[in-house]
Order: sequence, then structure tokens, then C-alpha cells
Amino acid sequence: MRIQRRQQTGFTLVEALFAGGLLGLVLGLGIPSLEGLLAGNAMVSEVNGLVTALHLARSTAVNRGGEAILCPSPDGHSCRRGGDWSQGYLLFVDLDHDRRPGPGDVLVRHHQSLASHGIRIRSSVHRPRVVYRYDGSSPGSNLTLTFCAVPGGTPPRAVILSNAGRVRLDRQGPGGRPLRCERARRR
Repeated sequence: MRIQRRQQTGFTLVEALFAGGLLGLVLGLGIPSLEGLLAGNAMVSEVNGLVTALHLARSTAVNRGGEAILCPSPDGHSCRRGGDWSQGYLLFVDLDHDRRPGPGDVLVRHHQSLASHGIRIRSSVHRPRVVYRYDGSSPGSNLTLTFCAVPGGTPPRAVILSNAGRVRLDRQGPGGRPLRCERARRR
């Protein structure tokens, strides 16, 4: 009598447990790294979006020969008071010179919030909006917009606007001080 040997086609319990444990270890180490990478990419995307809006505002003011205003706006119809730009921002040409968007003004762009990515944007206290003049300058004090990832882990970044209207990026605040991210207030 001949005995036929069957070829094994499955896994043993020990092999399955080892593979499951190895998979759990790799995922446990890899997911936090992926979250950090995604937070960093969201930060870069938001910084680049605001820098683009500032350049567009400056060129709009120069090309139209008037004032272009960039302000925080959650709805795309009005400027928000205060220094929180996280809900979005609005760029318009201020034809009636009242520094508020209205029926006589030209809406250029509205950037909606990417709040789901957890990026907060706060401006320095003394500049609630950016006004560009016909010559490309931006009167008033220098403006620092601080970008913070919530929760932390990604270093904060700053977009700094000079009175001459030039934009620069930095990882430090005014005077070389470290950037601070305020914790969100509970409602």
C-alpha cells in the first residue's frame, strides 16, 4: 500500500500568531509617523495657500491701481474681527474705500478653512486685515501670521509681512523669539 503525502496549503497557528504580531508592531510604529507626515503636509499646504493669497492681493492692488484687502472670513461675505484666520480668508478690491466687502467691491478669492487638518492660523494683535495699496506697500506695523498644528508635534511656522508688502517665511517670531501656539479654548 502506498501512502500519499498531501502538500500543506495553510499556516500553522504559531505562524499566524507570529505574522499577526509582526503586522501589529509595524502598524504601531508606522501610523504615528504617517500622522506626523500628514500634519506636516497640511501645514505646508496652508502656509503656501496664504502666501499665494498675499502675493495675489499685492499684484491685484498694483494692477488695479487701488486697495486690495485680505481679511479673515469664515463665510466669504464679511471680514471677521480678531486675529483668527483659521476659518478662512477673503480677498477683495475695496472700490468704495470702507475696508469692508460690499456690493460695490470686487471679490477676488475666498479660501475656505481646512479645519479638518487641524491647522490654526493666528495674526498679531495690531493687524486685523492686510491692506495693499496701489504701489504694492502694506501700511501699518509688520504682520506675523503664526501657523500651529493642533494637536502639536509639527513645529509652528510664521508668515511675516513687512510694510513694504514683502512676504517671508520663518520658524521664529519677531525679534528671534520662539513662536508660541495658544491652546484652543473650550466652549
